[in-house]
Amino acid sequence: LSFPLADSYGRKPVIALGTLIFACAAAACALSQTIDQLITMRFLHGLSAAAASVGRNALMRDSYSKEDFSRMMSFVMLITTIAPLLAPIIGGWLLVLWSWHAIFWALAGAALVTTVLVTTQIRETLKPEQRQRFHLRTTLGNFVTLFRHKRAFSYMLSSGFSFAGLFTFLNAGPFVYIELNHVSPQNFGYYFGLNVVFLFVLTLINSRAVRRFGPVAMFRMGLLIQFCMGI
Repeated sequence: LSFPLADSYGRKPVIALGTLIFACAAAACALSQTIDQLITMRFLHGLSAAAASVGRNALMRDSYSKEDFSRMMSFVMLITTIAPLLAPIIGGWLLVLWSWHAIFWALAGAALVTTVLVTTQIRETLKPEQRQRFHLRTTLGNFVTLFRHKRAFSYMLSSGFSFAGLFTFLNAGPFVYIELNHVSPQNFGYYFGLNVVFLFVLTLINSRAVRRFGPVAMFRMGLLIQFCMGI
C-alpha cells in the first residue's frame, strides 16, 4: 500500500512515516520481554523499512529518466552495501560491550535522525495536481491488473526470489558463522564483510554496464548469474 499512499499524499510523508515507525519499532524491540513480542515488532520493523524504501524509489522515479534511474539505483545499492559491511561489526561490539538491547536502541536513534533529515532536507517531488485520491478498492484492482501483466509479473517474481535468497543468507549467515564455525560475535562482521566487498564491486560494475547494455539486458544477465551460482 505504500506506493498508492505515496501517489496520494506525496513521497516525503511516506518516507518520513516509514522511518518514524521504524524508530518506534526498534525501541519496542529493545523493550520486548518475550520472543513473541520481539518477532511481532521485528515484523513491524520490516514493514516500515519497506514503506520508506518504496517512497524513496518513487521519489527517485520522479527525478530521473528510465536509464538514469537504473544508474542511480546502482549508486543507491552501492551506498546501501556499506550498512551490511559496518552493521555486523558495530552490532557485534554493542553485543559484547552492552547487550542485544543496545543494537535496537542504536537503530532507533539512527532512524530518528533519518526522519529529521527527510523532513528538513528532502524536497517533495510529486506536485499537488499530480496526486491521486487513495481508494482501497481501486488499489486492489490495480494489483490484479498488475498480476495479469505477464512481463511485469515475471519481473516481480524474479526480483522476489532474488531478494528471498539474499535475505535468507543475511538471516542464516550469523548462525552459520557463529554457531557452526565458532566465529566470535565481534569478529563475525569482518568475515561477513568479504561478501559485502564483492557485492560492492559488482554494484559498481553494474552502474556502468547498465548505461551501455540497458536495464533489461543487465536484469537478465543477473538472473542468469544467480541461476548458475545457485547450482
